Amino acid sequence: DGKEVMLTPETPYKSLTIGPLKSRERCEEKVANEYDGDYSRLVDMVRASIVVANEDQLILVAEALQGLDIVRLKNRFKEPLFTGYCDA
Repeated sequence: DGKEVMLTPETPYKSLTIGPLKSRERCEEKVANEYDGDYSRLVDMVRASIVVANEDQLILVAEALQGLDIVRLKNRFKEPLFTGYCDA
């Protein structure tokens, strides 16, 4: 919808990264190997990352994203990786 996420009216997020479109070959491989041929489970063909400097900014970004059609949001603060790495 073209909405820019802003931390405040004057300050945008620290950085926004849009990942490359997942290739058809990688999509087919993932569906075959991880989703038992069920293409409806493939939800990460397009992905993005928003980087903020602190928890207050993270909360502001999360609030700004409410109401948008987000298919999946990873929250590694809630469930850190086995190495202890966490992000959202």
